[in-house]
Amino acid sequence: MRLWTVQPYAVYQSIRKDGFARVDPEKLPSPWWVGSSYRWLIWQMGDRLTIPDESDRRGFFPWFAYCERPDLRWVRHNQEGKQVLIEFSPPSDRYLSYPCWAWNEVFCGYFLAFNRQEYRQWDSRFRECYGYGYRDWVSTVLPQPYQSERDASWLRLFDPSIPKRSWRRGGSSHREAVVDVLLEDWIDKATPFEGRSKRWID
Repeated sequence: MRLWTVQPYAVYQSIRKDGFARVDPEKLPSPWWVGSSYRWLIWQMGDRLTIPDESDRRGFFPWFAYCERPDLRWVRHNQEGKQVLIEFSPPSDRYLSYPCWAWNEVFCGYFLAFNRQEYRQWDSRFRECYGYGYRDWVSTVLPQPYQSERDASWLRLFDPSIPKRSWRRGGSSHREAVVDVLLEDWIDKATPFEGRSKRWID
């Protein structure tokens, strides 16, 4: 499958130098802190993908990629400084792909429903028990059986029958993918460009 990812140009330089690049936890927005949805995704990657046990591994965090070529006219305004669009083709056992809308549900900690009716029924059950919706629950852990049901719903992210488009208003049909590493051997093309965003400039 052909994928595209936008990264700082330094990432591409590292790939050219070392033959690969992994996500550096020190350069994450919150170094070494990994949210529960990301931990879950990492666990799924480890369980579902063929990931070599390499001695030079610095940490495990997913590289996110587009499943269709992004429009650089839009991307350049959301990035700052020298960037690169990397087009690559990993083997089928080295990536996971899913609808963007479904990952957003998981990322936000929601019950991953296939349609609005199913979502409302599940939320209504919670409201009947506690007087308000599960999204208003103050703890990060839901009471049982809702925690187990919500966690089980997240596995639908990889269900071939999952709807392509979100049932929420304005939902897109875009897909994305994750890999654990970017290997130089996978790269088909690299397109440098200059980011125009000023959001990090004082």
